[in-house]
Amino acid sequence: MQLGQLVALGEELGVQPDEARAPARHVQQPGHEHQPNRSLGPGLRGLRGAGRRPRASGIPPPYSTPGADAVNALLTGIPTQGTALGNPTAPLTLEEFADLQCPYCREFEVSVLPDLIQRYVRAGKLRVVFSDISILGPDSSKAASYAAAAGLPSKLWPYIELWYQNQKQENTGYVTPSYLLHIATGIPGLA
Repeated sequence: MQLGQLVALGEELGVQPDEARAPARHVQQPGHEHQPNRSLGPGLRGLRGAGRRPRASGIPPPYSTPGADAVNALLTGIPTQGTALGNPTAPLTLEEFADLQCPYCREFEVSVLPDLIQRYVRAGKLRVVFSDISILGPDSSKAASYAAAAGLPSKLWPYIELWYQNQKQENTGYVTPSYLLHIATGIPGLA
């Protein structure tokens, strides 16, 4: 998936440009209840606009996202299958339930998971499966949608790891098209 496809996806999901964005507030819509481990919704099927140039201004050049080098080095060479990281025949599986805005989830991701990846996932002893639980509001749902789209070309793990490296205060409205694309630019082959 290229940067233009992520922009088109954002447009299809109804993400507004930063300057037109209304203050964040959560309105639960019927059929859009927060559910763990949900499948790709209709907004992610049939991505339109492949190859279009991004409209968002101020997007940094590729791979300038803080933490990108460390995240890409950590995950290089480890197999991914959908939401799973690591050898599919690993004897142990860790199921992680997380919200991309959650500060406690971030603490696990930056303090504990890198060691688990280096010591056990890389050695083929552990497989980690990510399950999104968007429980902190509409920005969580937007973040999860972009992460799921990044997962289509097997870039989910770099996206979520880089997300947590750059996470901001929950529900402050920081999950904007520019921010979402800024994360994507730090992942080789995604932007």
